[in-house]
Amino acid sequence: MAAMVVPPSVVKNWEKSGKDDVIRLCKSCVRGKDGELLDSNFHCGENDLKRVIYEVFCHVIRGDLRQEDALSLLSDVTEVHPGCSSLLADLICILGTQALSNYCCYFKICGKPMCRGQAKQRKVLVAGCCVSGSGSRSSAQGRLDVETLDTLGIIPSNKAFNQKYVRTKTKLFYKQQKFNLVREESEGYGKLVTELGQEISRHVTSARVLENIKSLIGRFNLDPNKTLDVLLDSFECRIDLEDFFLPLLTSYMEKCESTALCHIIGFKFQFYKDQPDLATPPSLFHLAALLIKHELLDLNDLYLYLNPSDVDIVTDNTTRMNESKQEAYKMNMVVLAEIAAANEEENNKENKENDKPTIVPDNQKFGLCEALLMVGAWDHAYASILDRLPQFAAVSHPAIAKGLCKLIHTTIEPLYRRHSSKAARGRPYAPVPGGPPQCKVFTDLP
Repeated sequence: MAAMVVPPSVVKNWEKSGKDDVIRLCKSCVRGKDGELLDSNFHCGENDLKRVIYEVFCHVIRGDLRQEDALSLLSDVTEVHPGCSSLLADLICILGTQALSNYCCYFKICGKPMCRGQAKQRKVLVAGCCVSGSGSRSSAQGRLDVETLDTLGIIPSNKAFNQKYVRTKTKLFYKQQKFNLVREESEGYGKLVTELGQEISRHVTSARVLENIKSLIGRFNLDPNKTLDVLLDSFECRIDLEDFFLPLLTSYMEKCESTALCHIIGFKFQFYKDQPDLATPPSLFHLAALLIKHELLDLNDLYLYLNPSDVDIVTDNTTRMNESKQEAYKMNMVVLAEIAAANEEENNKENKENDKPTIVPDNQKFGLCEALLMVGAWDHAYASILDRLPQFAAVSHPAIAKGLCKLIHTTIEPLYRRHSSKAARGRPYAPVPGGPPQCKVFTDLP
């Protein structure tokens, strides 16, 4: 039989030296942050904190130690070992199991079984630990059996607790949270990505890929709208393959609702609207511009999803115009002042410039307008964006101004090349596919 860590002699001298000896014994089982024992002068050998407290509990159950003394000891041990509440819950659970089997490790050493009075004393000890705060009530509820919890009064009713437990378990583990009504199989989306991500050669046509997509939808019960979303993501990642993806999308949309494409693209824009730290990628603008240009997407419907609102753009433009007029007025005034005053005014001016309200950096309407100009969709850019905003609000944006200048260059390139002097001729501009027709004579100018 193993020697006891807390022998009866320690319990008999509890008031004089027993309690201090047990506390020192508990400290010897706890290591500090540096890995050293808190009390290196008193070692417990191979025994740990669990066995020390366990044997103290056994003395209380037998009646050799008062419950109040044990709870006072546990309060002191908790200060040394902050995570003691979980340990106490484990020990209480062990005592409960051994009480049901009418046996205890301490009485194994003494050769005595646990009588009914001692089993009752154990329940009183458990209740005292929970009430005094030495043991966590939530930890006890997670480890003790329902009958013991009911007897101790930790739960209001055994029957009510079991009913609540069954309902909670059913809700967590057996209730279906997401209904896969179409019984989709995730394997199908993997094959769909593989199909759309393959190398495009002259042997791979949009008609052939479309038939394969239809087969995947039918075989794996894929949702057509999710399939369209994956198709758009593939197009965005390989935006240079517009000659392949545009016919594929055109054929695919013949079997889908026309509003589905607008909703999916709109939700993509709204995702970046709700993420202030993320800027809308140029590839998404380019994708939307190509779809609008080829009449797959209605810009008027997509416009509602874009950020910021027209009211915010008008307010910002009015503020900028007023500030520009004030700056122009100050530049025309002749002010005679000392150098110190001029420096002070310059500092104030810099502070005001720092406090200027600026428009949202990620202006999706300006970004889409720029993309429309770059792909040559002038009619859509003017009628749906430029004409809605205040005059010069969009064209004062550097990127839009650059895209508009490039579109003008490509439009008047043949006429300019014919009538300009040789010294004024520079690098010719290639025509934009699908853009406005190039002007060859002056009557072709709009």
